[in-house]
Amino acid sequence: YGQPVTRSTIAGIARDIKSNRLSLGVGKPAPRLDRPQTYIYGEEEPNNGFPVFTGHPVIERDKLLVAADFHLPYTDYRFAEKIPKIMKRHKIKSILIPGDFLDGDSRHHKHRVRRATLSEQLKYARKMLAYLLDEGAEEIFILPGNHDEWFVYDTLGELSIEDNMALMVPQGYEGRVTAFPYDRIQVTSKDTVWTIPHQAGASADPLRVGRELALKFQTNVITPHQHLSAYGWDKYDRYSVISIGGLFDKDMFDYIQLKTTTMYNPNRGLAVLDNGQGILITPDERQTNWSKYGGW
Repeated sequence: YGQPVTRSTIAGIARDIKSNRLSLGVGKPAPRLDRPQTYIYGEEEPNNGFPVFTGHPVIERDKLLVAADFHLPYTDYRFAEKIPKIMKRHKIKSILIPGDFLDGDSRHHKHRVRRATLSEQLKYARKMLAYLLDEGAEEIFILPGNHDEWFVYDTLGELSIEDNMALMVPQGYEGRVTAFPYDRIQVTSKDTVWTIPHQAGASADPLRVGRELALKFQTNVITPHQHLSAYGWDKYDRYSVISIGGLFDKDMFDYIQLKTTTMYNPNRGLAVLDNGQGILITPDERQTNWSKYGGW
């Protein structure tokens, strides 16, 4: 420290290294931290380790119908019956249901009328899946939404989200329905990447949340959950953003119809991915040309 290094000092260091009285380095290596045992959530059985959340599903489907928020049994069945015609028009064989297939826990909205029991909801779910598969779908993918999770909470821990989704599959159709515990999926359609979640956020501006997710994931985005339908782009005009509304029947939502609130009026819709292009389809004939699908 502050002392000059002479030729004799260097020669002495060289002799000490040669005689093994001095070794270069930093001494003992730093101790390694023990890594906890882990498993991928939803990919394998827990093994007393801690879950890592890196199992979000990724699929490639050039053609896909995306319909969410059925809120069974409080569903717009007239709209649901249009799905086979839409699939036939676009030659689609695959359906994605990104959340809220069931209405879930009846206590969250402080309902003033009797709501469907969990058993009734599962019965309607099985009928709907069987209908879609019998009417042209070859495979259905399902993600959980917040209402599906409420269903699990209502069982006081007796069922997991995986148990819940398995109970929705009708007997004999098990190999054609795939349920994921994750609330987000990435879909590649004709080299165009779409992120489709059942996201936590919602807004009265139907495109705001989707635009933020497009910037986060740097992909096109389809958002359910908000019960509003709209089509637009992210703030930099790079990615398509679709808010799909839902397949619910708002007239059966007592928390909207029996109470006067400032909550926005929900509307319905679904989306189609057709060779990379995202198409919003709603019952509103100002947005959808229903003559292509045999009329409303």
